[in-house]
Amino acid sequence: MAFWKRRMISSGSEVLETTQKPLKKLRLVKKPTQASAALYVGLLENTKTSNDAMQLLLRISDSLHFKEEDIPGIIKKLGDHFQQQNESAVRVKILSIFRSIGRMPGADPTLLIERTIRMIQKETSHKVIAQGLTTLMDISQNSEKLEDHLLLMIYNTAKLYLKDSNHWVKQVCFRIIGHIKQSDSLKTIADYIHSQDARVRSAAMETLVILHEDGEKLEASMYPDVCQALNDDYEIVRAAALKLLCLIGNAYSENLVQVPNTNESIRLIDDAFSKICQAVNDLSMQVRFQAMDLLGSMTKVDPYFLNQTLDKKLMSNMRKKKSLHERSSEIVTSGEWSTGKKWADDAPKELLDKDEVNVVSSGSCGAFVHGLEDEFMEVRSASVDALCNLAIHHPEFAVLSLDFLVDMFNDEIEAVRIKAIDSLTQMSHHIILREHQLETILGALEVS
Repeated sequence: MAFWKRRMISSGSEVLETTQKPLKKLRLVKKPTQASAALYVGLLENTKTSNDAMQLLLRISDSLHFKEEDIPGIIKKLGDHFQQQNESAVRVKILSIFRSIGRMPGADPTLLIERTIRMIQKETSHKVIAQGLTTLMDISQNSEKLEDHLLLMIYNTAKLYLKDSNHWVKQVCFRIIGHIKQSDSLKTIADYIHSQDARVRSAAMETLVILHEDGEKLEASMYPDVCQALNDDYEIVRAAALKLLCLIGNAYSENLVQVPNTNESIRLIDDAFSKICQAVNDLSMQVRFQAMDLLGSMTKVDPYFLNQTLDKKLMSNMRKKKSLHERSSEIVTSGEWSTGKKWADDAPKELLDKDEVNVVSSGSCGAFVHGLEDEFMEVRSASVDALCNLAIHHPEFAVLSLDFLVDMFNDEIEAVRIKAIDSLTQMSHHIILREHQLETILGALEVS
């Protein structure tokens, strides 16, 4: 800002005069935001390249605001431009805008659903089909009262695209079928738990879990297939199979299943419990965490199997495994040493007859011992929770688990120690602390 200064000297004093130029007036113009999105839609007709069309669609998405009476015409214009575009990314963006329009008040879901289904009928791009199905699912979820024939139309479209070879398309179809439940939903999804793609197998099992939780009861005949999935090469499949196994076990707890290679039959809940216990030794931390988290919900399990989870005896390949100290002590006292001249002359002598060992019972042996000593705090924390929940429902098990919970007071992670304290409080009416246990608790409390 420029100033003009004049200096006057009079009778020994100084006078300063300043003059200021008049300020310029600014006029603020408010942009018509409501008409901007509709204006961009009109400009789509004049675009010459896919890049120009994408830029306009991005602006439409950013300033998405239409008048209610303009929405049908805008849907038509976007649908017409969809047919003219060769670039799949542009077609995906148009379907994404349809999804956003479906959430706007005043949008007609019938028009959007019918138009979207027509747009993807002859589509060859997996990305476009997946986006179209996602748009249909989102409209069905956000529309308060959608007519039954529209829901059935979406459901049948999802069933049709289950034949698509792309895993992402299949997963979106699973979500639609899980949301819009029909009489054949369970059978339709169950056919895909043997898919060649691990992502499809996992998604199918997750959808079956959702259907079961929504009231569609799983069938007990699925149990052998789910047990087979526990040996899958992919951890996402094993984790999903554990959830199904737990649900089937709790739903059909009194059903009898035969133990492989024996004439024994045990309750389904006990067999499922033992198989989930075996997952505590899985290589994946997520699977181990899932296993421990699920064990706490299986409160109907027989105390015989439950008590074995705290058994420290390890069994492998039908042999009793002993510590190095025990084996060395036996060698010294017996005077027998390996000469190295005979093959396997130092092999364990205490082989057991296979008929003497219950294969199922060894499955749950030491499950909580492993879980509470896991290297990851997430698994240890889930083990404490499961141990506490089962102990509340089984007083005898609560007494047996007391020492293990007290030991968790010395865990290196504070959150695990606090959880152990809370668990001991919840099961306090089942237990009586002994002197050495009380000393351990007081020592841990002093340190913390």
